Amino acid sequence: MKSSAGLSRGQRVSMTTNRLRMVQVAGADMTDPDRAALLDEEVDQALKGLSVDERKAFIQDMMNEFPEWGVTIVEAAPSPAKPAPVASGFDTEQLKNPGFLLSRLIELIPRLSETGKQTVATELSKAGIKVSGRVEWPSGSETDLRAKLALQAADAISPERALAMLAVLSAFTMDLDQVGWATWKELAKELPSNSIRKQMDMKATLRKCASGDANTTNKSVDDGLKALRELIASFVNTIPLVAQFASAHVSNLMPEKIENLVRIGGGGGWGGIEKKCWEMYKQKSIALDHSEFERQIKKNMAEQIEGWLRSGS
Repeated sequence: MKSSAGLSRGQRVSMTTNRLRMVQVAGADMTDPDRAALLDEEVDQALKGLSVDERKAFIQDMMNEFPEWGVTIVEAAPSPAKPAPVASGFDTEQLKNPGFLLSRLIELIPRLSETGKQTVATELSKAGIKVSGRVEWPSGSETDLRAKLALQAADAISPERALAMLAVLSAFTMDLDQVGWATWKELAKELPSNSIRKQMDMKATLRKCASGDANTTNKSVDDGLKALRELIASFVNTIPLVAQFASAHVSNLMPEKIENLVRIGGGGGWGGIEKKCWEMYKQKSIALDHSEFERQIKKNMAEQIEGWLRSGS
């Protein structure tokens, strides 16, 4: 017997069965009430246009397809279980029809959670179907990134490349963090006390932030990066000062100064002034304590860096 929609009861049961099974699969991550509501909508849709007698027969056939549902479809108790029906030709053909399956998926997508949508996209990708198109990023984060990289509105952000770039930058940041703070720890040994210490584990903070840890926000990462940035900037700023310090401490070995000292002491005498200058240079060079000189350079660097870090510059 044909229904008002032009389908036989068996065809209508097969089509509805397929839809309900797709809802069960696609809505696997949904709560039970939400998934049940979707299933009820599908059943209500299938019942539209059927007479009272047709509805009773249709519901009975559906109960045979899903005997475990029992009274969740109708309030009456289910009839004795029957052997599982053999899939009809219509049922088999619909399951092989990409257009039918795609249309059903499109109908279900708006009802899925973001996690459910991502699951569908992931499974399609695994099957070799790349989901293309513009990715919807969180507006605030996307706006910030576009501003920092000077991206134009027409420039799409590639998820694959963005993640690869994040991995490279994370590795660089963690290496720099480790080297920077280890260097400061060594320099700070020359200070009476060290109140400037590393405040966070960069790798752990990046990991927690990326995985959505509620107690680790972007500000947590920014605070750690700010401290590292100030430390590295302080290192760079000490370079000319260390050069001045070293120059002042080795000025006694400058040729002009040695020659002046030789002349003040009476000139060249036997062997000439050049020989006297060489002899004085060797004496002063031997007297120079290289270990102490290195310690003084480190101490000077540590004092300068500590001053900058304390001032926040």
